[in-house]
Amino acid sequence: MVMKTPGIQWRGTERMCQSNQNMSNVIVNKRGADRVRAGHLWIYRSDVLDASAAAGGSIVTVLDKQRNFIGQALFSDRSEISLRLVTLV
Repeated sequence: MVMKTPGIQWRGTERMCQSNQNMSNVIVNKRGADRVRAGHLWIYRSDVLDASAAAGGSIVTVLDKQRNFIGQALFSDRSEISLRLVTLV
């Protein structure tokens, strides 16, 4: 079963994210993306590359360096655990 997520454009098996006007994007490094793809639901602050547009407490779109959709998460600007995933691909 393939779940479609708002703001995501699907082309075959390739997923490209189009920014949702109401949701900020957060870019994570390869280690953070790989950890989520292995089943972990947290991303640590050290794995976040760019969260400049995100406000603490907001739900954000999580992308890897190549701008592939990873999921949506609650963002914390104060905790060592910066992202807590609520949806996954």
